[in-house]
Amino acid sequence: MITLLKTPLGWLALTLAAFSAYCEVSLFVSFAGDQLGNQLQAGVFAAALVCGQFLLISELVTHWQQGLRLLPVVTALVTATLLAISIGGTVFYFESQYQSALDHEQSGSDDYQSLSRLIDQKEDTIRRAKALADTESGRGNTWMAGQHTKAATRAERELTTLLDRRSRLQSATGTATVVGRSFDQYRWSVWLVFASVADLLPALAIVLLKTPNRKTRAVKTAHNTIEQQAQQPLFASLEDPQQPENSTEIQPFATVRHAIEVLGYMPSWSLLKQQGFTYTSYKKQRDELVTAGLVRQNGQSYQLVQEQTA
Repeated sequence: MITLLKTPLGWLALTLAAFSAYCEVSLFVSFAGDQLGNQLQAGVFAAALVCGQFLLISELVTHWQQGLRLLPVVTALVTATLLAISIGGTVFYFESQYQSALDHEQSGSDDYQSLSRLIDQKEDTIRRAKALADTESGRGNTWMAGQHTKAATRAERELTTLLDRRSRLQSATGTATVVGRSFDQYRWSVWLVFASVADLLPALAIVLLKTPNRKTRAVKTAHNTIEQQAQQPLFASLEDPQQPENSTEIQPFATVRHAIEVLGYMPSWSLLKQQGFTYTSYKKQRDELVTAGLVRQNGQSYQLVQEQTA
């Protein structure tokens, strides 16, 4: 969080993440009914899902940089599911706002009001004509009942025309309704683009902030080199007794087992990579030592078995 607040990219990520959370909370709360307790539960749950997806992205990058592969893949699958839910919530938020704006503008126009009044009149005419047809039919006056039935049928056809005219009424004046009307049935694609930007851009920002640039990597490498050189006298005292006593430099380690014999403990890859080890070679030899029962994993690190039993 502190890292995000230090950069403009971080502020952008937080802003869009907050908007995404608001959209998803609005979606979940709409299913909770009118009870305040249910609304709070739905809102907290939705906010937790959005926060969780961005926290998982941060951890995914960290684990990938540490050389892990299976855990980042599993994390990516869970994160993709959460992102899909979040994008869907944002899409439905845009559609909901569009429909609200459209209904508001249509209900306030003169043409819409006039058509609504005509529709109400036609519906009333249909009800009265059918009632009269039933009354005449009960009296045995089939001819008059047929006339009222025909009148009701004509009114129903006219009602269908009026309903169609009202549904196609073009009265978009606001930005949301203009955009929705312009794209018509393709507006869902537009909402999807907006939602994808709102959710994927913060995710990309987190990945960029968690990935060190070349300058940062160079400074870190130099720091590790200086730190290793400062520790060399200690390492020299732990060297194999067969080496010359006046030797003050560490000879390159041939294997991880050799490094353990010299150092007296299980070295990390960050130490051995300065000696020219690749991570693949280090991991293979480390796993062999684990299989042989000489090394055991302890949290995020590995230790000699005798270190843990001491």
